[in-house]
Amino acid sequence: SPNLALEYLCNFLAEVCLLEYGCLQFLPSQIAASIVFVARFTLCPRTHPW
Repeated sequence: SPNLALEYLCNFLAEVCLLEYGCLQFLPSQIAASIVFVARFTLCPRTHPW
């Protein structure tokens, strides 16, 4: 299902972000919004993910 794929991709991107020291300069809400944007754009590039 697309929602499950989105959830897994968001989880993966969040875990990768936790390993990146440079992400500490951003608020958690900014990181979460960016993760959702990138995941939606990756799964459905022809739609507007925002």
